[in-house]
Amino acid sequence: MVVLDASLPGVDGADFVTHLRQRVLPAQTPIIVLGDDHTPSERARFVWAGASAYHAKPLNVAEVDGSVATLLEITALG
Repeated sequence: MVVLDASLPGVDGADFVTHLRQRVLPAQTPIIVLGDDHTPSERARFVWAGASAYHAKPLNVAEVDGSVATLLEITALG
């Protein structure tokens, strides 16, 4: 599982997710993005890039925990 901040300095976060998904990680590896933007278009941009989940800051810890648990369970089934 990879958890990354969408606002990496000098890097487009969605491009980084695409790079991880296509060239670095096994296909089943979950990627969770923590971003600053609450808009649906920003969430969609990361999901289209290959992220498994997107959570906007300030983070709801229970929501992030639920995503982690669900994605680990899905990964274990595959």
